[in-house]
Amino acid sequence: MDCMARDLLEAEWLPNDEVKVFPLMKKYTFDLACKLNRLATHFTLVKSGMFSVPIDLPGTAYNGAIKGGKLVRDQLMKIIIARTNGDCKLERPGQGAFREAITDFTYAGFTIPKGWKTFWTVHTTHKNPKYFADPEKFDPSRFEGSGPAPYTFVPFGGGPRMCPGK
Repeated sequence: MDCMARDLLEAEWLPNDEVKVFPLMKKYTFDLACKLNRLATHFTLVKSGMFSVPIDLPGTAYNGAIKGGKLVRDQLMKIIIARTNGDCKLERPGQGAFREAITDFTYAGFTIPKGWKTFWTVHTTHKNPKYFADPEKFDPSRFEGSGPAPYTFVPFGGGPRMCPGK
């Protein structure tokens, strides 16, 4: 992964005075995903048939592209299904939220008076080993059955699909 990032920087960033980051990062992300998920071989089949004569017979580039496309779609669907229930929501776009203390309370030896604003972070909840054994590991099975205890996994608030609130 480091060598891919280094190659991208050397080829696309360093020689230029101005860089359009978004398209380059899309390309880098796609290339990296292909390499990490072994999609590159399947995608090569697709690419070879893109500009071939559209004759769907065994052994033709077009037929190989059709098979490669199916393999890529199947692999991507497996990844999407696993990620939908797993790691993607462990890192949400909003990193936390301010909350107002409704009563005085003590946390980690500090007294927080009523009315003070506190900042709660998603990361400290989603990555807490008290609630998730080996929280850094991709493990979609943690969501099977009844799923995590309330307020331990909060991609939408205080549990599945709950409003973040005030």
